[in-house]
Amino acid sequence: MKFIFIILIIPFYVVAQNFPSLASLSTGQGVPGTYDATWEVNTQWLVVEPTNTLLLNYTDAYINNNCAPGAWVNPSQLPPPVNNGNWITSDDATCGNNTSGHRVFRLPLNLPSDCNGNPIASINNYILYFSGYVDNTITNVYVNGVPKNISGGSFTSGSQINFQLSGPWNSGVNFIDIVVLNYPGGGINPFGLLLVADTNQSSNSDIDNDGISDLLDLCPCQPGVAPSGCCPLAPTVIPNQSFCFGATIEDITISGQNINWYESLTSTISLPSNTPLQNGFTYYATQSALGCESERSPVQITIISPEINQTAAIQYFCQGGTVGELLPQGADIFWYSSLNSSLPLDSSNLLENNQIYFASRIIDDCESLERIEVKVYTNCEIPKGISPNGDGKNDTFDLSFLNGVELQIFNRYGMEMYSKSNYINEWNGKDFNNNTLPSGVYYYIVKKSNNEIKTGWVYLTAE
Repeated sequence: MKFIFIILIIPFYVVAQNFPSLASLSTGQGVPGTYDATWEVNTQWLVVEPTNTLLLNYTDAYINNNCAPGAWVNPSQLPPPVNNGNWITSDDATCGNNTSGHRVFRLPLNLPSDCNGNPIASINNYILYFSGYVDNTITNVYVNGVPKNISGGSFTSGSQINFQLSGPWNSGVNFIDIVVLNYPGGGINPFGLLLVADTNQSSNSDIDNDGISDLLDLCPCQPGVAPSGCCPLAPTVIPNQSFCFGATIEDITISGQNINWYESLTSTISLPSNTPLQNGFTYYATQSALGCESERSPVQITIISPEINQTAAIQYFCQGGTVGELLPQGADIFWYSSLNSSLPLDSSNLLENNQIYFASRIIDDCESLERIEVKVYTNCEIPKGISPNGDGKNDTFDLSFLNGVELQIFNRYGMEMYSKSNYINEWNGKDFNNNTLPSGVYYYIVKKSNNEIKTGWVYLTAE
């Protein structure tokens, strides 16, 4: 791996970006005799310099400090941060290697698309400075297959190569390929690479001015208070979410860690997790890591609170009706046998006389806040008698089940005592002049809205 320094030529004030840590990019960051976790090397010797490094096969580079003791510079004796890495070779490189040809060392580099609106793809927006040693020499450097015509370097102290790369870069994975030429000489003649950031260029750079050197800053494009130089990105949310009445902030779907919620973009007091959600409100979430709080992600809330309207509090079914005939009706209307029952009745259930049924409306699993009550009568016979004595039983001539008729009442001599259009349940044994009629038999004529005529008698028991 190598040390790399990032510099943005254009001044900026930055938002969160994830850049590779410069301190992690030097070659051979690990234990000698193991494989490098970042750097790779091509699998075959090449007689001539490759014209397309993207077509080669690569494998993990081998950390190998001691192949040429006394000849190769000792990384531990170099000044920091150059001494934070080790030499790398391939695992087929022996210290007695006398093979001539080219091998290619590769650094995969994952980059974001921009740094505060400055696109990575633009030349000179992102510059890497390198300094290092090579056995025997570098013949070229490629960025994403594009040759940069960089060459030179050696393996002895003071013969290092210094160069910079300015792209072209891609958003996402990039490949920096270092072509090394090895040629046999007298005695031991291995090949290898030791590459780090140029300390003169990068050790004191702090392009986001957060007090953390770019060599140690995991987020050089964003000022951060965390030791890593980073604040986390804003948490991932679904920007518009719907809930039933009674939902709280902890019900909101969000992806992140150490989440805090706020009522505005600028409020400083976080909301408790049991804060009831309000319809039409926007809440703002942050996540925190390493002592650093992210920017805020907004979530707009819709509270689904269905309403149900009372159609008729008393309903009559003379032909043995079913639950499905109760009013109101609709695919989102559900009927229950009690106020608190959770199991809705089947629409085919037969209605019972003198029973109360309860209805609610459910939309997207959200139920109306209250249930309406409907009392059902299935006994639809015209009364044979009334006794208006105020005891609440048979006090009136109840024809409610007929839903409004024209009624005439006659005494036994055929004299009309009472009449009313759109009659429901009003006659209580009195005549036109509100005089109480004597007990006895009275005759009625009922004319329905379809002009059907019903006649009969009713016995009046006077007070």
